[in-house]
Amino acid sequence: MIGTRDSPSRLPYPCDRHSHPDAPLGRSLDQAMSDKPDDSPDGALACLGETETAPSRWHRWMPPLRVPFIGAAVFAVAAVTVLIGYLAFRPTLAPPPVAPTLPAFDSYPDEMIPLNQQMQRFMRQSEETPAPTPMMKRRVLNRPRTPRKSISATTSGDASADEAWVSRALLYTVMEDEYTMGLTDKQRANRTVTSWFQTVQNTMMAELSGPEHSPSIDTLLDYHLAIMVTAGVDWEALTRNIKETAAFGRVTLLQSPAPLAGMVSVWRYTGSLRLDDDPSVSYDFHAIERYQGAQLLSTTITGAWHKEAIALYLDLGLNDPQGIASALHDLDNIVGSARGASAEIDRGPYVVARLTDMELLRSFRAEDEAARASTASQSAGPPRSIRGWSDPIICFGDSITQYGSNLAGWTNLLSAAQLRVRDVINRGIQSSNTNVYTPASLLYMARAVIAPGRSPHAVTLFWGQNDFSQGMLGVALPLFEAQLRVMVFMVRTAWPTTRVIVMTPHMRATGGTTAVTRMLKYRAASARAAASIPSVDVMDTWSTFLGPQWLTDTTKATNITVTAEMEQPTRGDTLDEAIITERTPVWMEKMKALTDDGVHLNGDGNAALYASVYPKHNATAKRLPDTTIRSSAMSAYGTEMVMGVTFHAGRLMIG
Repeated sequence: MIGTRDSPSRLPYPCDRHSHPDAPLGRSLDQAMSDKPDDSPDGALACLGETETAPSRWHRWMPPLRVPFIGAAVFAVAAVTVLIGYLAFRPTLAPPPVAPTLPAFDSYPDEMIPLNQQMQRFMRQSEETPAPTPMMKRRVLNRPRTPRKSISATTSGDASADEAWVSRALLYTVMEDEYTMGLTDKQRANRTVTSWFQTVQNTMMAELSGPEHSPSIDTLLDYHLAIMVTAGVDWEALTRNIKETAAFGRVTLLQSPAPLAGMVSVWRYTGSLRLDDDPSVSYDFHAIERYQGAQLLSTTITGAWHKEAIALYLDLGLNDPQGIASALHDLDNIVGSARGASAEIDRGPYVVARLTDMELLRSFRAEDEAARASTASQSAGPPRSIRGWSDPIICFGDSITQYGSNLAGWTNLLSAAQLRVRDVINRGIQSSNTNVYTPASLLYMARAVIAPGRSPHAVTLFWGQNDFSQGMLGVALPLFEAQLRVMVFMVRTAWPTTRVIVMTPHMRATGGTTAVTRMLKYRAASARAAASIPSVDVMDTWSTFLGPQWLTDTTKATNITVTAEMEQPTRGDTLDEAIITERTPVWMEKMKALTDDGVHLNGDGNAALYASVYPKHNATAKRLPDTTIRSSAMSAYGTEMVMGVTFHAGRLMIG
C-alpha cells in the first residue's frame, strides 16, 4: 500500500528529499557527520571500572582468544538484527528487478511537446517578457513486440512490428507538486513515484493472474503505463529505476515544465487533482481549480496515448489501489468490437475512466443488490409508489439543464406535466463539462435522492456546449466522446430498468460555418457514445430546433443528394461543406429565435425541447386522470409561462 503521512508504518518516506519533504534520510553526509557530539569518550572501555585486586574472568582469558570471541559475538548480534529488520519491514521492500527476464526496454529519443492552449491558461507565466510556448518532455520506454503471445519472438528488433503493437489499456497518473497535491493534509499523497509504481505493479500482477495462479512477471506486457512527473524529479534516476523494475510493455514518462524563478509550482491553482473525487466540495467553489486538474489529466492522456482503446486514471494518492483488473474488465466490455475498428480508435481512447469511479459503481451495485435481496426476503414485493408518486426523473447536464428550472424552463415544464406522478430532479451544473462532471459526481448526487434498491424512472444526459468551447472549459473531441461513453455506461449499469436519454448538443447561433462544423462533430460524438451502449435513446436537438427537414430542405444550388446515412446523428460530422455553407445562415436565424444569447434557450426554445423530451418519458408513465396539470408544448409558443403552467388568453389549461 502507498504510505501517507497518516500511515507512515506502511511505507517509510523515501531517502530523497525531492520526492518527499519529510524524508528522514534527506541529509547530506556532511550534515550527518555534524550531528556527532563533540564530547564523546575517547575509548570504548573507559567506563568499565576494572580493579587491580580481583582479576575477572575476562582478564584470565588468553589474549589470542579475545579477538575471535568478540568477532563471533558481533557477527551474531548483526545477524539477529538483520533478521528482525527483515521480518519487520519485508512488506515495504521492493521486489527484485524483473527486467533481466524480459526483453530489454528500447528508449526512443526524448521529445519536447508543446502544451495546448487550455493548459497554458493554468500556467504561471511571466507577464514582463513574452516566453516561448511551454513544452513538456516525453520519454518512451518500449519493449520490442511486446504481446504476450509473441514474447518468445521479442528479440527480432523489427521497428515496424513495434509500432504496430497496441497495448490493451493505457494506465496513467500525475505526480503532485505543492499546488496540485490536494486541499488538506489528509488528501496529500505520498509523492514517491517509485513506491507508487511498485504498489500498482504488484497489485495488477496479483489481480490479473487470478487466485488460481501465482503472479507472473509477463502479466503486464499487454499494458502501457504513463506518468507525468514534476520538473524537480531526477529524470535519469527515474528512468533507470523503471528499466530495472518495470514489467509493463511500454512506459511513457512525461515531465511538466519548470516553474518560474522563485516559484514552487508551474501551475496557478492549488488542490486541483482531487476536487472532483470529494463529494463534500460544492461546485460553487474551486471551479477554476477543477478545470486545471482536469486539463492536467487530459494533457497526460494526449501526451502518452498510443492508439489504446482504454485510458484508466490511477490516482497517485490512493492508499490501496485495488480493483484495477475489475475496472479493466468492465471497460473491456464497453469497448467490445471497437478494438477492430481502427477508424474509431484512431481518434483517441474509446473510453476514459477513473479507477475511483469504477470502484464507486461496483460498491453502489453491491448496495442495490443487497437492498433488493433484503426486500425479497421479507416477501414485500417490489417497491411501490407512495400516494401516487413513483420513481423520479433525474436530469444531468450543464447550464442548459440547470436553467431548465427557470419559470419557462424545459425541466420545469416536465415537472408540471408529471405532477402527482413523479418528481423531476434537476442536477444540471452551470459551466460543467465531461471533464469535471465525473461519473462519481453523478452517482453521488443520484444516491442522495435514490435509495439503494430503487431506480429512477428516466435519466437525461445533456452535455457538449462547454466541451465544445475552445477556452479553459473545452474538452478535446476524442476525450469528450470517451468520457461521455463511460458516463452512459455508468447510468445504464447502475439502473438496468431506467430509461436513459442522451441529448446531443444543439447548434449555436454564433460563430458561422466554422462553429457549425465543429459542433456537428460534437453532436456526432455524443450520438456515437450513446449508440455504443445497449438500450439508450438519442434525442437529436438539431431536428428539435431546426425542424425534421433541417438537412434535406436544401436548394438545388449545392446539387448534392442528401442520403439517409447523412441524416443520422452519428454521421453528422461527415456532411459536405457545401451543404453547411449553404444552410448555415438559415439555421442561424432559427437558433437566434430560440435562444437569448445564441446558446441558452429562451421560452420558445425551452418549450420546443420539452416537446421532444416529454414523449420519451411519457411512453410508460402512469398518469392520474383529471388531476395532472399539463402544459401544451405546441401551444406554448408565444404564450406566457408561469411556474410551468401554460396560460392562454387568461385561462388555465388543465388536461
